[in-house]
Amino acid sequence: MKTPYILSLLGGYRALEALRFKQPNELNDAMQPLFSASTEAVKPALLGPEIVDRVMACPFKASISQQMALLTAETLVHTPPLVARLSQVFIVGGHLLSGKSWYVMRRSLPPQSLLFGADMPSFGEAALVNSYQGLHHFGHWLRDDCAVFELIEDLPKVSVQRPQWADCRGYEQLFEQHWSEIPYGYFDKLHVYRELGVNGSKRQRFLTLRDRVRRNLPNTSCDVVYLRRASTLDSRTAANEAELVNTIAARGVAIVDSASGAQSLQTAALDADVIITHEGSQAAHALLALQQHGSLIMLQSPYRFYNPHLEWTRLLGMGYGTIVGRATDEGFTISPDEVLQMVDLLKP
Repeated sequence: MKTPYILSLLGGYRALEALRFKQPNELNDAMQPLFSASTEAVKPALLGPEIVDRVMACPFKASISQQMALLTAETLVHTPPLVARLSQVFIVGGHLLSGKSWYVMRRSLPPQSLLFGADMPSFGEAALVNSYQGLHHFGHWLRDDCAVFELIEDLPKVSVQRPQWADCRGYEQLFEQHWSEIPYGYFDKLHVYRELGVNGSKRQRFLTLRDRVRRNLPNTSCDVVYLRRASTLDSRTAANEAELVNTIAARGVAIVDSASGAQSLQTAALDADVIITHEGSQAAHALLALQQHGSLIMLQSPYRFYNPHLEWTRLLGMGYGTIVGRATDEGFTISPDEVLQMVDLLKP
């Protein structure tokens, strides 16, 4: 299929660039569940002291009462994966164009030289394994999109161009997955999958990924790990992190840098009993590294109280504890004593 012809259909390259500022169609309207929702009995999370009194705000329009209800809930809701089945689809950078509908997965375009330099590749039927969230947040890619990859068995799997996250290639090797990125192309049929919630099928697929990590790395387990955020100067990291690290390291906690690379990180933290980290995408590493019945301790800013990894630990049969820091003029501080006390409560 000739690229100049495709560009004329789509209104030319300038029209494509204008898509960055246009309101897209909602892909949600085309999504259908693959099976029904269900529930599972779970244990409440372990809560640090004075949480309600310390929390000042929650992100993403969440509320303190909503987050507390999640933490104390004894039921986990299983939500199914969703799929949109589209016909005659153009992938152009991070955009999907099908008939009169335009969907944004990621606001990016392939280089103009690429569009004019070659014919547009044409494909028959395939499955797109990206979610919008997985193209914008590393944690969603690692937790959700990599699990969706395992869901597809009977179709070729393709991806739009992803952000250049440093750990993607390392995890692809550990997971034994090959992500075929398509900067632009035409598909007779494209099945677009999204699975942001948890369910029994996803549990089995994620356990498969955990098994592959262990098959591909040496077992050098340690008891307790502190997983440091790659950016230690942002608003999610405690202002007294240096004091916290020194104190818990003196008690035998291994300090692992999340920026050390997927394979180095997993080797250092594999099969830990407890992993401590600040709230953020790097916590997704812990879901792969923790031993089967390990526990995750989430350290939180009082200005950003949020627990996206809670349902994951419950799904995998792991423990979850959270400690909210005390607000200060410099941001917030975390008490090392509170962290060590929670480690003692959660450690097998």
